[in-house]
Amino acid sequence: MQGHMESVDAAAFFSDGRRVVTGSWDHTLQIWDVQEGLTSVGGPLWGHNNRVLSVAVSPDDRRIASGGVDKTIIIWDVESKQKVFSPLVKHTDWVWSVCFSPDGKMLASGSSDRTVVIWNAENGTVLDTTTSSSQYGVERRIQPRWAKISLRIIGLVVWAPDGTQLVSASYDNTVKFWNSSNTGGNDQFARGSKADPSVIPDKLGSP
Repeated sequence: MQGHMESVDAAAFFSDGRRVVTGSWDHTLQIWDVQEGLTSVGGPLWGHNNRVLSVAVSPDDRRIASGGVDKTIIIWDVESKQKVFSPLVKHTDWVWSVCFSPDGKMLASGSSDRTVVIWNAENGTVLDTTTSSSQYGVERRIQPRWAKISLRIIGLVVWAPDGTQLVSASYDNTVKFWNSSNTGGNDQFARGSKADPSVIPDKLGSP
């Protein structure tokens, strides 16, 4: 079957190791069977109206999340290839990264709008929003022509395996650790520590 028509910016494996989902500038997602010679499974998933920049698969392989230039996030049902609910709207700029929590109940998203949004992955509601303002970052060795966009982008969000922390990586040269605590079923995030990636190798004993 026909593949993507434009550049592919995102990919994620299913936990079964057999399938991969990809996201493209052609505004679509596709699921591929890598054990059958990279065969497309069910054709493209249409829903975004601009480039897809990020994809993630839920731990149980039943759902896919995607985000992109249209500033929205879509959660897809893998079996039906349909949206679980309407696109999630909160970010005011491109969505560069999406990641399910280890239990699959939450979804984190990182954007050029300097925020990380925590979503309830089961009903699409916003649980929390954390702000990564440049005042908390380490602004150094950034070339002037890149400065305006660099300080705006949260390029990656990823959960710790036990779900107690969320890490965000930004173009302001910082990595931030957000702590999650569950109280009465509500998920609350507090600002944790920040690390300068340039000194992390020294702490690990690297040359």
